Amino acid sequence: MPPIHDEPEMTMIKAVFLPLGILFLLAAALPAQTNNATEMAVNRAIMDQANTILLRQKLEDAKGAAARGDLPGAAKLYEDAKTLADQIGSGIDAETAQTISGLASTRLELARQAQRAGDLREADTQIARVLKVDPHNAAALAFKKANEDMIAAYKGRMPDVPALEQVPLVAADKTAASTLVQDGKLFYEMGKFEEAEAKLNQALKLDPDNEAAFYYLNLVKQAYYARQEHTRTTEVQDKMVQVAKEYSPQVGNKFGDANPYARTNFVHTSLDRERIYHELEILRIDSVSWAEGLPLSEVIRFLTDQSKARDPDKKGINFLFNPNVEGGGGEAGAGAPGRIDAATGFVAPAPAAGGAGEAVDASTINVKMAIGDVSFQQLLDAVVQIADHPIKYSVEDYGVVFSAKLCGPEPPVLEMRVFRVDPNTFYEGLMNVSTFTFAAAGGNSGGGGGGG
Repeated sequence: MPPIHDEPEMTMIKAVFLPLGILFLLAAALPAQTNNATEMAVNRAIMDQANTILLRQKLEDAKGAAARGDLPGAAKLYEDAKTLADQIGSGIDAETAQTISGLASTRLELARQAQRAGDLREADTQIARVLKVDPHNAAALAFKKANEDMIAAYKGRMPDVPALEQVPLVAADKTAASTLVQDGKLFYEMGKFEEAEAKLNQALKLDPDNEAAFYYLNLVKQAYYARQEHTRTTEVQDKMVQVAKEYSPQVGNKFGDANPYARTNFVHTSLDRERIYHELEILRIDSVSWAEGLPLSEVIRFLTDQSKARDPDKKGINFLFNPNVEGGGGEAGAGAPGRIDAATGFVAPAPAAGGAGEAVDASTINVKMAIGDVSFQQLLDAVVQIADHPIKYSVEDYGVVFSAKLCGPEPPVLEMRVFRVDPNTFYEGLMNVSTFTFAAAGGNSGGGGGGG
């Protein structure tokens, strides 16, 4: 690149400020009767002089930026200088030549860098700017031809322009989604679950595969569930306290024949089973395809692995198979296993091995289906309905247990439940439904034992 200024020329640039000020004073001192053409010419001369000084300064700054290796900055300064040169027009041939030469050499080097980086389209953009200001630049013309040959050679192996234009937009969406996830995390930590859920759902709209958004959204839903459980427990305890406060032995029965506090028939099970029911509801399976059929033993292994993979705590759910059939098919008689014997009041014992009571192999039960976007609960229901052998499942404290299903009526399910009641309320209820006097029975219980 040719030198921009020698020392005398730099002295001239510094000294030009004095005549520029004199020109401003002369312009101010012109008589009011000066015609418009003369005034415009003076103003144009003043403006050109100022732009010339600015142009030379831009060229000096651009030369320094190029020397430091800041090619993008140098290119911008040369572009600004080219704009000033176009505004000034004539009388600055040396500055115009330096501007075009500097702009061409800087843009050509940027084009070479883009080509080496594999960005052929950016290289084409840079060289097009060079040829616009210097159409006969031999180096630029040769580079453009070589770059076009490379683009043709890579045709079909590189994305097109519209697809490349989407890259910064997608990157911006991912950045915005990450910011929304951080907002949702902050709201979750502050206990603002509704705001956290809204932020995380917005993040998933921008970036549907954002793992962090799914993770914190799952934590928010678990927190919702825990809060509802605490609220429900507190409400039940408040009602029990209210019943205890309202009862008074001196007043007698204030509640009437019906208990107004028994408003639901919910039976709360253990915390372990509630956790399993909750995970069966929130854990989801994207797709299942068992077109050729899969043994139930493999289905159980698949469910166990998938529940661990999708559980944020990596605990998962235990899935097991009970090979023992707890009762026979056909008519339900008094002696059928799992039935209540009317004579003794006990459950009839299971038959010996063989027949209706023999063990069932899970590998002989085949499940053939294809389903997608379902919860574990829905998938279990589908497996039970589609299996080629009647099966069922139950949720226990330790996991989900599959077992063979009877062809006839199912035996009754016997479970133990513990209920906490207020003694006063329980006693008052017994007095209302019976004519037996419990106090009298307690007082006479110490009588003689010979009467039978």
